[in-house]
Amino acid sequence: MKHRLVWVLIFIFCGGSAIAQREKAHSVSLKNASDGHLLNSSRLPIRGKYHRVLKRTVEQAQHYGTDELVSVLLRAAKKVATQYPRSVMVVGNLSRKKGGDLTGSVSHNSGRDVDIAFYIKRKNKLIKASPDFLRFDENGQAGDYQFDVARNWALVSTVLSDKRVQVQWMFVSTGLRQLMLEHAKKVGASKTLMERAADVLGQPG
Repeated sequence: MKHRLVWVLIFIFCGGSAIAQREKAHSVSLKNASDGHLLNSSRLPIRGKYHRVLKRTVEQAQHYGTDELVSVLLRAAKKVATQYPRSVMVVGNLSRKKGGDLTGSVSHNSGRDVDIAFYIKRKNKLIKASPDFLRFDENGQAGDYQFDVARNWALVSTVLSDKRVQVQWMFVSTGLRQLMLEHAKKVGASKTLMERAADVLGQPG
């Protein structure tokens, strides 16, 4: 699990206008990420200017989530690319259209969590999009690739600062967590944001 950020998002926004609901009923996440279902799901577009979904995720039709999850992914991908031009977020599994179990996964049941490949560099040069999920050591190395601390922190801080969602966890190895928190301190992140990040960034069991 060291190679992934897995987000479980708990919603603040729970409804929609009467007009919006007539056009599309608001998504509903039932129970929890490991034992739940999804109603009226939203489909994350396969490709956009600032993101792309892995081919195997699309083939298995596992790119559905709640309205909130899909929206925050699109907003965050655009924000990172605005700060770091040419950046493309690479997205793996969300959930099936109606939720339920995914083979080989204990979560992704109810449209509230997502696997995202880390932003990466090679020889200190920005790589537009990660080729796939990569496993990094505690120093942020994966063969010739480097964990792009600045862009990954930009992603974390963007999602944590988004008022329309509440993040429960961001699973990441302890070493990479430390790299991001040290970077956050160096660039002058607020105490509140750093404390929040320290709370949600955690080594998965």
